[in-house]
Order: sequence, then C-alpha cells, then structure tokens
Amino acid sequence: MLCLPKSLPEQHAIAAALSDVDALLDAQERLIAKKRNIKLAAMQQLLTGKTRLPGFQEPWIKKFFGEIFEFLPTNPYSRSQFVQRGCIRNIHYGDILTKFSFIIDISKDKLPFINKILSEKNYPQKCFLQNGDVVIANTAEDSTVGKAVEVINIDGKVLSGQHTFLCRPKIRFAKGILGYLINSEKFHGQLAAYVTGIKVSSISKTSLSGLFLEFPPSFDEQRAIAAVLSDMDAELAALEARRDKLRAVKQGMMRELLTGRTRLAGAGGQHGQ
Repeated sequence: MLCLPKSLPEQHAIAAALSDVDALLDAQERLIAKKRNIKLAAMQQLLTGKTRLPGFQEPWIKKFFGEIFEFLPTNPYSRSQFVQRGCIRNIHYGDILTKFSFIIDISKDKLPFINKILSEKNYPQKCFLQNGDVVIANTAEDSTVGKAVEVINIDGKVLSGQHTFLCRPKIRFAKGILGYLINSEKFHGQLAAYVTGIKVSSISKTSLSGLFLEFPPSFDEQRAIAAVLSDMDAELAALEARRDKLRAVKQGMMRELLTGRTRLAGAGGQHGQ
C-alpha cells in the first residue's frame, strides 16, 4: 500500500525539500573527497621527506622494522567475547581495518571490553598497551592487511586482540608520528611482496621485521609532521560528522514527510492510498 498526498503541489514541495538535502549531502561528500585527497598528498610529501617543514634539514634515518620494534603477546578473543562495560578494553583487528584512522585515542575512542571471566585472568604486565604502542592488523580480506594504529592517551587497561601484532618501539618517537609513518605509502607499499593467502591475506612477523621504516631523527620534526596531519584528520572527522548529521536529518524528514505525520506549510490536501 502506497501512501501519498493527492495534491501535486504538496508532492512537488516534498520532493523539493528532500532534493535540497540530497544536494547538501552531495556537496559534503565532494568536500570530504577533496580534503581526503589533500591529506593523502600531504602524507606522500611529508612522510617521505620530499617536502620538509620550515626549519628542518637533517637527513632521515632508515632502519629495519625489527630494529625499531619489539613484538609483544596478543590475545585470540573474538567479538562474541566482548561486552559494553568492563575492566579491560580490547583492540580487535576488524576495528583497525574499518573503524579507526591511524590513531586510537583511548581517552576518547570507544573500544569494547572483554567479558568478566576473561578479565579475571592474570595477564603479564607487558601485554597491556602503553602510549606510543602500534597495533597492526595482520589479516584482512583485501589490501588493507597491514593497516596500523598508534595508541595514545592510555586510560586504564587495554589489550591487543585477535589477528593483530602488538609492536612496542624501542626508541622514543613523538606522539602520533608512528601511526602515520607505518600507514604511509612508502612503508605500506613494501608489504605487497610478502602478503600470503588467496581469500584472506596475511603477513608474518618475520616479513614485517625485514621492512624498512624511514623517519626524521629530529623529535621536533616528528612532532611537527604529526601535528599537521592530525589537524587534517580532525578537519576530516568534523566534515564526516556533519555529513552523518545530514544523513540523519534526511532520514527523519523522509519518515515525517512521506508518511504525512508532518505537513509542509501551505501544502494542503489529503493523502491518498
């Protein structure tokens, strides 16, 4: 059964109102795409040393991943073992691949908790994440395998979960820079030759350890690069939040206008079936 207004002017008014929201959504999507491309270009320049921020000239360092990071234990817990509240949060590889960008801010970003029975187990202290740790998704169904997140602002106990590598830097880095460096095209592009599997792609610790990571030795330059890219991420997040709000507005308008629960001003007439 189709419910619609008999009045053609009211039909036109409803269509125009929804079309206006669609136009706003399209414009927002185009702006997001533009800003995302600008950020990718900035990453390509800043994370390779091709473009240097003012005041920095010192040559970059090139080291094996295995020289820089220590691999630490993770857990095999699946989503069925997570709850909304608890004592120990868990980073799942699926969330790395789909939910988060390059940084997880534990004080702000929502993570699931492991269930009470598992949380009562005794975990070695080194298993709990520390600020600056990097968590890498070692399995995926596409080229996103190897995506990484740097964990910052640790608040409480957090573990690294199923299909992840927990990597702790052996040397000091500026907050946020590792999340960008390890997801850079220059580093991530090296993974392709070492990915195994057909339907599901995977990488090994051995392969990852043999990849090169280049970075500026200056802590100040690391911090400056991270700040530039973090500002771009914040701008993108704000634009995406506005897009999501517009989508919610459109859905609400459709529920109201296309059922007759709300009538547009001046749009008289009756609804027909």
